[in-house]
Parts: sequence; structure tokens; C-alpha cells
Amino acid sequence: MALETAPLPPDSHGTSGPLAQGSRLSPRLSLRAASRERPGALDGAWWPRSSDLAAEAPSLLAAIWAARDSKPLHMTYDPGIWDSHPARVYVDGHRVKAGWFRTDDAHQVTVALANGTRLIFVVIPSDLDADQASWAMQRSIEPDNVLSPGELLTLSRRAGRDDEPQR
Repeated sequence: MALETAPLPPDSHGTSGPLAQGSRLSPRLSLRAASRERPGALDGAWWPRSSDLAAEAPSLLAAIWAARDSKPLHMTYDPGIWDSHPARVYVDGHRVKAGWFRTDDAHQVTVALANGTRLIFVVIPSDLDADQASWAMQRSIEPDNVLSPGELLTLSRRAGRDDEPQR
């Protein structure tokens, strides 16, 4: 099965501030190839550069739109890890509704597409070490991954200390 992934950019070892209004960097994203069924618990991982959701979400949604050829309609998130809480995000002139609710797993974002697909992503903290983030991004798209976002992040933090964390 082919995977649609964006390579980690050269600045992935450090964190940067929010994006300037109107600018858009390619998102650090791993996305499972489109299929009718979700073989694992997640469709991918997103490693934003900051905790400013209003600044970060447009590039994520644009990349999903391009990869899946379907407009994003709605995005849900837990406000606990974000500094901003937008009710809508604009992507290339298209409005995407955004809503939040508190969950047991704050590191999850769900995106509903116009074609009826619902994608679930683990949100990797922007300040996570690049090796740990890369480990989590790779595991998030494995077909046999049954880990929740929180469990995946816990294991990814160990990945920097251990040779091979238990799965």
C-alpha cells in the first residue's frame, strides 16, 4: 500500500513561531493512502510548528484536500493543546467549519471531507524532538496500529531514550 507522506523539512529539529498571516509552509504530515477501510486506529499524524491552530490549520487542510481530492468541510479538535480556537478556517477561499470539544485524548484532530471520508490524526506537539516525532508519524500510518494518539505519543517519547520502544 502506497503512503502519502511529506518529508520532514530541514527546520524540523527546532520549533518556530506561528506563521505570518497569509503565509503557508508545507505541513509536516503523514497520511495513509486512501482506502475504503481504516485498517489502523489513525489515518496519520500532523506535527504543527506551533500551538496556534488558526495559523497552522490552513496548511494541514490544504494538504489533505490536495492528497484526497475532496474539500475539507469540518474539523474538530480539543482546545486543551491549542492557543487559538477558531470556529472556521479558510483554505484557498473555501470556509471549513471548525469546532472543539474536550476529550480524553487532546492530541487528536478529525477532518470530515466532502466525499464522506472522516480522517483521524494524532497531533504531535510542536516542541517534540524530531526523532521522536518522526517515529510517531511513521507508526501512525501502520495498518496494524491500534494505539490512541496519547498512547502513541507516550511511546514516541520513549523512542528517544530506548533503542526500540515496545508496541
